Amino acid sequence: MKAVILAGGFAKRLYPLTLNKSKCLLEISGKPIIDYTIDKLKEIPEINEIIVISNDTFYNDFIKWKEGNCSSKIRILNDGGNSENSKIGAFTAFLNFLNKEEINENIFLAGADNFFKFSLKDIYELFKKENKDIAVFYDIKDYEQAKKFGVVVLGDKNIIKEFEEKPQNPKSTIVSACMYFLKKETLQLIKKLN
Repeated sequence: MKAVILAGGFAKRLYPLTLNKSKCLLEISGKPIIDYTIDKLKEIPEINEIIVISNDTFYNDFIKWKEGNCSSKIRILNDGGNSENSKIGAFTAFLNFLNKEEINENIFLAGADNFFKFSLKDIYELFKKENKDIAVFYDIKDYEQAKKFGVVVLGDKNIIKEFEEKPQNPKSTIVSACMYFLKKETLQLIKKLN
């Protein structure tokens, strides 16, 4: 299994903190946010490579971060974006990655700016047992806060019925954690969206 971490955003809402630094490299308790995700990925021994997709502006910062991380499993890719106006977006960056790389294994896909405490191992075990794609959600229990996230409406058997990014009037308080366990067969279907 490979892990793909999307780190190509410019985090304009956090300016001036993110004018010269990726949000993912901002520190919490002396540690870059992305390191917390990397630590959780270590719980899954089947992950043989971690690919971080950065924009062009912060690419060299991620290269330096990798050198200090001491993990040979990490690879940094550049999506080419150098400003908020020229960014290609997370989904397009992932599609481009899938079309350039020959991937024949499952993938864990996540946003690089996640900060969470739960174990990924339990979710991964469910992914293996069910042999189904898994999207990770969180009930924020606050409609006002939900406006800041991708909001999900679930149907029978927890199948995603609706998804709306940063809605003015959220239909639920269940929000996307931007984390997905995807089967290799699903990746072939995603590639067809290009």
